[in-house]
Amino acid sequence: MLQLPNILDVRMPEMDGYTLAQKIVEKRPDEKIPIIFLTASNFNEDEVFKGYDLEGVDYIFEPVNKCILKREIKIFLEIFNQNQIIINDANLLKKSSNKLIKINAILKKSEQKYKTILNASPDGISLINF
Repeated sequence: MLQLPNILDVRMPEMDGYTLAQKIVEKRPDEKIPIIFLTASNFNEDEVFKGYDLEGVDYIFEPVNKCILKREIKIFLEIFNQNQIIINDANLLKKSSNKLIKINAILKKSEQKYKTILNASPDGISLINF
């Protein structure tokens, strides 16, 4: 699933970007939604950390260079897509592991049955492999 980062202006007229980010995080608690905070205000470390605490992945100060912004979005998309591939691969590995566990249980049961038959047999049994 391709997910574009949300670019939120910290100083919006009706609602600030932090409040909107909080609403996004609360609405989708199980999803990692990348948020890039954008601001024209002076550098304030407390506000930057506030953004990172709200699932922010970057903090950009205006004026923004369009080429840099496009490059950052591309990088975040590549990271997100790589994470999706890892998640999908992990799910496939888990399914394969579960199948192997079931097959091993069947083999163990078959082996126990074979041993029981062999031990209960009054006559000797010879196995010849051609």
